[in-house]
Amino acid sequence: MSIKLCVADWCFFAQAGLPPDAFYARLRSLGYEAAEMVAAPRLEAARGAGLRIANLTLFGDCMPRGLNRREEHPRLVPRIRTAMAEAAAEDIGAVIVFTGNRMGQPDSEGLENCRRALAELAPEAERLGVTLLLEVFNMYDHEDYQADNSHFAFELVRAVGSPRVKVLYDIYHMEMMGESAAEALARNVALVGHIHVAEAGNRSRPRLDGVIPYGRIVAATMAAGYRGYWGMEFHPHGDPFAELEEVRRDFIAAAGG
Repeated sequence: MSIKLCVADWCFFAQAGLPPDAFYARLRSLGYEAAEMVAAPRLEAARGAGLRIANLTLFGDCMPRGLNRREEHPRLVPRIRTAMAEAAAEDIGAVIVFTGNRMGQPDSEGLENCRRALAELAPEAERLGVTLLLEVFNMYDHEDYQADNSHFAFELVRAVGSPRVKVLYDIYHMEMMGESAAEALARNVALVGHIHVAEAGNRSRPRLDGVIPYGRIVAATMAAGYRGYWGMEFHPHGDPFAELEEVRRDFIAAAGG
């Protein structure tokens, strides 16, 4: 089984201490296929190195007030439409969106408000061939975030019912919330459009036999049929390229490659 691996730009670019062209060329030489959440001024450098751009993020637009609040829809729906058009024009496959914080709002109300906005956007996403990814977070790093469990996110995506609206399942965040990522991903693999990985606690590089059992998670998720990207979104504690190389070897082995 072939596993697709990409690198979250924000975790590694600054620490690497290299010019953009050299940084992305190094990622490509390690065997990574794509980069994600790349800052706009560096997009051409990443592409020039032979990397695909997996997605762009609207974190700053959707947090702390996001799609879970109806009064934000007049602001956010046009902004997301613009981002989808930009992504399509730039051959970027996905746009990451967020619920925003609860602020005392019941989950049922937040889910319905998100559903309304995503259902309105889904036809345009389908026409453009761009996937909207709803990301999950844990309650410790992102206090009060509404989609702090995968049940919320999967229920929302099922309710929208579009092949272009999926969950960005962050294993680090959901394992911190006490979920079994291996089980959740295997049960809901058709609803998952992208995966982020990191070790629990200090968000260091994922290990096959770590606190989060990535060996089992990768094998089970790939066996269930997942073929999207696994995004390296961890904080390197040493040489970032050496850690990325080691994780790549581990994940390929776990996937049976």
